Amino acid sequence: PYQALKHDNGLISGQMTVSYHVTPTQLIYGTYSRGQKSGGVLLIGLASNVPATVKSEYLDNYEIGYKSTFLNGKITLNADAFWMVDHNYQTSIVQYNTAGLALTYLSNAKSAITRGFEADLRYKPTSSLSMFASATYDDAYYNSFASAPCAIENSYNKSCNFTGSRLALVPKWVGVLGFDYQHPVGHVRGVNLLAYGGATYTMQSSFFSATNDSIYSRINGYALLNLTFGIRSEDRKWDVSGWIHNATDKKYFTLLAGSSPLMAQVGM
Repeated sequence: PYQALKHDNGLISGQMTVSYHVTPTQLIYGTYSRGQKSGGVLLIGLASNVPATVKSEYLDNYEIGYKSTFLNGKITLNADAFWMVDHNYQTSIVQYNTAGLALTYLSNAKSAITRGFEADLRYKPTSSLSMFASATYDDAYYNSFASAPCAIENSYNKSCNFTGSRLALVPKWVGVLGFDYQHPVGHVRGVNLLAYGGATYTMQSSFFSATNDSIYSRINGYALLNLTFGIRSEDRKWDVSGWIHNATDKKYFTLLAGSSPLMAQVGM
C-alpha cells in the first residue's frame, strides 16, 4: 500500500569563541558551537518495528585550548580539550532475520559523547629541517542507546543496551611523529634546485569496525610509516615528487565482521 512520509528540517548552527593573549606569543581560548545534520526518510523495505524516518542530529561542542610559539617561532605548541554531545546520533543498524540474513538501515541513538584532548608540537631548528609530533585521546561512546539490535554473537537477544559502549571506527589513541627536510642541490639556468624528503609514522589503538561493537569487528592497533621525496625549483614553478605509503609493508585490517549469527553462535 502507498504510504506518504514526510520529514522537516529546521536547522540552526553557530559558533562563539572567547580568546585572551596571555603574552604576545601565548593565547588561551574557549569555544562553544552547535552543528546540525539533516534527518530524512528511509526508502528501503524495513521490518515492521523499524521507524521509517530518521531524526535530525545536532551536536553541542565545548572546547578550551592553548596556542603558543617559543624561541622566535622555532617551536609551536597547540593543545586543547573537547567535550561534544551528539543528540539523536545517526548510526547504522544491522538486524538479522530468522534465516540469518542481515538488514542494514540508518537509525538514531538518543545521544553520544566524544571527549578528550589533543596536542600538537612542531620544532623548526633550521630553515631546512622541521619536526613534528601530535597525540589525540578520544573517548567516544553511546551516552544513551537503551534498546538497540545486538551484535552478531548476541543476536539471540531481542535487543541490547549499548549505553556506555564505544562508537565504531574511533580509536581511543592516535599518535603521529615525523619530519620534513630540504637541501639545495645546485641550480639550472639560474634557478636554484631543492631536494626534499620526509617521513610520517602514525600509530593508533584498537577500535570496532561495526556499529554494534561485535567482538568479530575488533581491529587491533597498528602503526604505519609513510615516506615522501622529491626535487623542486626554489620558486616552486615545478615540482617532481614521489611517495611510499606503508613503507614497512604492515599487514592490517580496515574492516572486520561476522557473516551470520549462526556462525557466531557455534564459535566459528
